[in-house]
Amino acid sequence: TPEQCVPEEPMNIPWESCITLGTSFSFKYEDRYKTPKEVIKLLTDIVCKGGNLAINVGPQPDGRLPEGAIRSMQGFGKWLQEYGEAIYGTRPVSPYKKDGIAFTQKAENIYAIKIFDEMCDDQKTLFIPMTEEIEEITALSDPDKNKIRMDRTENGYMLYDIEPADNEIGEVFVLRRKNS
Repeated sequence: TPEQCVPEEPMNIPWESCITLGTSFSFKYEDRYKTPKEVIKLLTDIVCKGGNLAINVGPQPDGRLPEGAIRSMQGFGKWLQEYGEAIYGTRPVSPYKKDGIAFTQKAENIYAIKIFDEMCDDQKTLFIPMTEEIEEITALSDPDKNKIRMDRTENGYMLYDIEPADNEIGEVFVLRRKNS
């Protein structure tokens, strides 16, 4: 159970990272809380390696949670309402995390979780480094589940004409394995 860190590689035992939402395990006046984007990035880094996240929030002296912590939790909770399918009840899948994309799996689906960089929020193409044979790729946020145009390369899949997600944190792509 690592505290305040995430293992570099997946572990083949049950594990969780215990991490604070602020800078301390106890309440601290004027603390800086992680943004929703920082928490989701942390969560995906842990889940793609097969772990769980235990996030700590130190209550104020009167027992209430600090406003900054509440805003952060509401923000990452909102993202999880839409994209939680790629987090809850999933298992790790190779290559786990590569080129800024975290991978999880559930049933026949592989989830490619891309947390947005400041530099590429508006990009219309994305390379997904998954060498497994994939039949189709859709965006989890697309209510119509339209197939994304893609080309297979030796090292993965190049996606084209991606519609921007309606959030500032990230997008999840659903990769459906080719039926054997």
